[in-house]
Amino acid sequence: MADAAKWFAKYFRIEDPPEKEFNRYMSSEELDQVRHQCVMGKGFPSSDGVNFDVPPGQTEGLFLAEYE
Repeated sequence: MADAAKWFAKYFRIEDPPEKEFNRYMSSEELDQVRHQCVMGKGFPSSDGVNFDVPPGQTEGLFLAEYE
């Protein structure tokens, strides 16, 4: 899991990623749904149900929400 966390931190360009506790394995279909709900819960709405509406200057916040 540590290798996956490092990979995602690098992918999302997060220099000092927060410690996250492993929750559970998910299918790719479930992962998409859970990820989408989580990111929306962090304040990034999705007007089309697929893409996130990112306010100017909030790209890093979106990347952090995606990582978490």
